[in-house]
Amino acid sequence: MIISITFVLWSDAQSDQQALNFVIKNEPALILLDIMMPEMDGYDVCKRLKSDLGSRHIPIIFITAKTDTEDVVKGFEVGGGGLCDQAL
Repeated sequence: MIISITFVLWSDAQSDQQALNFVIKNEPALILLDIMMPEMDGYDVCKRLKSDLGSRHIPIIFITAKTDTEDVVKGFEVGGGGLCDQAL
């Protein structure tokens, strides 16, 4: 069995739209996504990825300092698979 793992540095994306395009083009096995981002928040990015047939199958885990119950619930509502406290 061959397992391929691709590590992606999001710092090369200059905008949220570039990051979305990168995901659609490269189809990573997992997305670690911050909720608090410029332009478009992580919830909106997640909604857009989950609405696209080419990326809806990719699991998204939110990495964030926002850990209130309402933030966790919203993450699941928009299609996220979980939330990890950024303090880790």
